Amino acid sequence: MKNNSKTIFSIIISIFLLVSCQDNTSKDTSTISSISENNSGTSIDQSTISDSSTVSSSTNEDIKSSTISSTSVASFIDENGYYAKAGGTGITLFNNLRSIINNGFKTLGYSGLDDAYPITDVREDGCINDYYSNITNWKISDLNNGNYKKEGDLFNKEHSIPKSWWGKTKSNQGCDVYIVVPTDGYVNNRRSNFCFGEVDKNNIKYASANNYCLLGKSKLSSYPGQENVFEPNDEWKGDFARIYFYALTKWKNSENWTDGNGKYFFSGSLNKNMGLTDYAVNLLLSWNELDPVSEYERKKNDAAYTLQGNRNPYVDHPEYVEAIWHTV
Repeated sequence: MKNNSKTIFSIIISIFLLVSCQDNTSKDTSTISSISENNSGTSIDQSTISDSSTVSSSTNEDIKSSTISSTSVASFIDENGYYAKAGGTGITLFNNLRSIINNGFKTLGYSGLDDAYPITDVREDGCINDYYSNITNWKISDLNNGNYKKEGDLFNKEHSIPKSWWGKTKSNQGCDVYIVVPTDGYVNNRRSNFCFGEVDKNNIKYASANNYCLLGKSKLSSYPGQENVFEPNDEWKGDFARIYFYALTKWKNSENWTDGNGKYFFSGSLNKNMGLTDYAVNLLLSWNELDPVSEYERKKNDAAYTLQGNRNPYVDHPEYVEAIWHTV
């Protein structure tokens, strides 16, 4: 009887622990409050903004180099041996991937992105995805069809790496479907050519509808500039990190995209953090872990491959990020 009682007690404890673990897996979905939206921008009661907001994801003053989580593992089934020649770590893997993703690449042209977005960046409801706003329902006919007076007027083609950093060309990286993404035109204008970063809640200059994106002073002391930084929503941070890793790998001399604010992000040499500044590599590694590869990214990778002839290797193999940038 005593042994039976112990067995029953053990079962009860096991069930309790299991339920407790499941409860702890829920994410904090708290948001910034007391921000009223109007056509000319956003007024902000900064005193009511909570530190627990999902807008700023880092809890430390500075982002430190992260480790890739167990969720960041290969999900791509390489039936045709696309990555057969990928191997090594650091610069060796980097160069192997550069060769792979340049082989078969075909440019779509800047105007060709208009036809690509309904295939590569379409939502389940048929509307175009917006990387900077969550209040829009774009059709491709809305591209540049409007004005920039308020959020929701029109969407345009956003160079996630500002084109002023590398000469403003609309060819090459200027029309790469992985780099140039659809965004709300008004919010895009507010982002301008500012670096990505994490915003100090006490120094917010602009917040898009529902606080989806922020512009303001950096909360990270590691940011080397004095200018504002632009913070995308948490659900896109990993996407943008993998876009930047892709761009460095795909485009030769991308480490030299250092005009204007680009000097705060790109190091000018592959010998320095594989092309990134200390600030940028730590930020992007953190975002890559915060927001793992989603099913949306995988579907976009497949769609873009059919059009542009290459893939983003860091979507197919998130572990490549660690193999390259955690070795620098």
